[in-house]
Amino acid sequence: MTLPRAFLVNRKLAIQRYFPYYVYCIFHDLHLVSMCRSQRFLKLQLVLLMFFFAAVVILKMLPSDAVLSKVNSYQCEGLDLLDQASRFHSKVLSTHDYSYNTTLTKRLQGSTETVIIRHYLHNMTKAHSNKLFQVIQDDHIHESNWTNYKHNFEANNELNYTFLITGEDICTNDAPQLLIIIPSVVNDVGRRDLLRKTWLRASETNSWPRKRIQHKVKHIFLFGYRSKRLESDWQSLSRESLLNNDIIMADFEDTYRNLTVKILVGLKWTLKYCNKVQYVLKVDMDTFINVPIMMNLLQYVQNNTSSATFVIGLLHSYKKPLVVRKESRWKVSENEYPLPFYPRYLYGHTYGISRTGIDTLVHMSEKISLIAPEDAFITGILPKLAGVLRLTAPSFTACCKKLEDCQIVWDNKVSATQIKTNERFEKLWSNIVSNSCEHKDI
Repeated sequence: MTLPRAFLVNRKLAIQRYFPYYVYCIFHDLHLVSMCRSQRFLKLQLVLLMFFFAAVVILKMLPSDAVLSKVNSYQCEGLDLLDQASRFHSKVLSTHDYSYNTTLTKRLQGSTETVIIRHYLHNMTKAHSNKLFQVIQDDHIHESNWTNYKHNFEANNELNYTFLITGEDICTNDAPQLLIIIPSVVNDVGRRDLLRKTWLRASETNSWPRKRIQHKVKHIFLFGYRSKRLESDWQSLSRESLLNNDIIMADFEDTYRNLTVKILVGLKWTLKYCNKVQYVLKVDMDTFINVPIMMNLLQYVQNNTSSATFVIGLLHSYKKPLVVRKESRWKVSENEYPLPFYPRYLYGHTYGISRTGIDTLVHMSEKISLIAPEDAFITGILPKLAGVLRLTAPSFTACCKKLEDCQIVWDNKVSATQIKTNERFEKLWSNIVSNSCEHKDI
């Protein structure tokens, strides 16, 4: 018995056409090896044998549908983030692109164990980390620069604005653990009503589909007044407040350049009228929050940080955030802020602040000159100067990807932002209610 010549001269052809024959030869007719004594064939023999075992290993590693439906998971210390592991059935895993999936809790032997699930589909490396949050470090600004800035730009900002609509009874009857502050504008009443009837109502009445929210949640919509329209804005918002009891209005001019003032006024209102709250969440009008998962994340962070004084969100992508000097709504002059870079800060559409963090940030804001970019100032400059821990969590959204809507539905993200149309908002909530989501839906 002789081996085909192709075995000796064409490795590729040997692999394609004669591999089964070769395997039979190796395992059943070992005496045939004596017919293949050439050094060339022995080398080929080793190569093919290695190829065979590598193929076996790879085939064993490939997940079957059954394996995917069970979801290969591993333990993450102390995590208490999801309670719906059954969501990740095989259909979901085969149709959705998840680079960072955090589920939640499963029952094992009568006790609740928490797991974090990470799926590698075709987007394998986006997450870079299996940590739920990380401390933000600044290496690009020397500490002496901060000392000089703090000394040279001292101010006396008492922020003593008058509340024209106080909402003083919003937190009196049942103090919330989480207060959601949503800066809004007078004309956007349609979007406010949509938020009220979807995720805000479900979170405040503990009626979130398939989830139980253990703690009280409240929200406020925050306003100043438009230039030369103070009286009409007050009348319009007063009527809305009578219907919904969620309106706060103060006597500052409501412009983009005053957004920093607006958020600080909201924090001061919290200290005055809702001071038993444990967390404040600042949320933009075009942002959707998965409140049950957000609450779990905030509590987990509270229990697993070295400091109870923190601000948390998603770290801005710029490693050295450059200060804009050119004319634009983000412009900051050297007289306002002399350094060329901001400290690293969080995206402004959603960020959370702990109760002690509110006190610390408001106190520091009264002693330093305010600048216009609200996210850079409140989540970067103030925490840096005041020693407030800045945390980044990958479950917060940056922006703009429709896939993130499905990640909200499947509990992989705590927020989705830049949802411009009411139709998309309604569809997202409908998907949460029905526990289903496809990319083409949104």
